[in-house]
Parts: sequence; C-alpha cells; structure tokens
Amino acid sequence: MKTTHTNRTDSYLFSVQNDAAGHAHIAEIRQRTRIHNAEQRLLAMQDPSYKPKFLKIEVKGRLGKNNPNAMIYRSRAKSIMAARFHFGSHAYQNIALKHGATLDVYQYTRF
Repeated sequence: MKTTHTNRTDSYLFSVQNDAAGHAHIAEIRQRTRIHNAEQRLLAMQDPSYKPKFLKIEVKGRLGKNNPNAMIYRSRAKSIMAARFHFGSHAYQNIALKHGATLDVYQYTRF
C-alpha cells in the first residue's frame, strides 16, 4: 500500500552511494533516459498530434551521518540566519555532489 505524503515528491527514484558503482548506476539511468527522449522525438516527428513527454534526471547530494563536509553547510545556515535573508530557507537544500555521502536520483517529466 502506497502512502501519500503532501511533503513528498513522486519524482524520487532511489539513492546510491557516492562511489564508482553509484556513478555507474546513474550513468545507466541517464542513458535509458536519453533513449526514451529520442524515441519521444521520433514519435512526435511521425505524428504531429502526439504530445511527447521528455524525462529529465536530476542528482542531488545528501550529507548523511558524520560527514566531515557538514560543517561547511552549518556555517552557511548560521550566516543566512544572522543576516536574516531568505526567510524560511536553509543551506541544506543544495548539497554539492562532491560533498554528499549519498546521491538522490530524481526523474522529472518535461513537456
């Protein structure tokens, strides 16, 4: 049974470790997405009334437990709160891929 959360996205696919095996898995998913998008372009060329649905893969970093790079993002959060800019946001939203212990993979539909 699938639970529906209002603060969750349906675009999330999976998480992988930030190592060679994880990057290989992401490369495979990206290749499948390229093939899917090429097929959608061909279908749109053959039938002008066809509305193609292109896919986009996005990879985001996640710090994880006891990550030594977390200090970088904690200091950013403090400076944002001290300056009182960007009310309601925090520095943890965009983690650089090189700093993440794991990588989250999302698949978005583009029309």
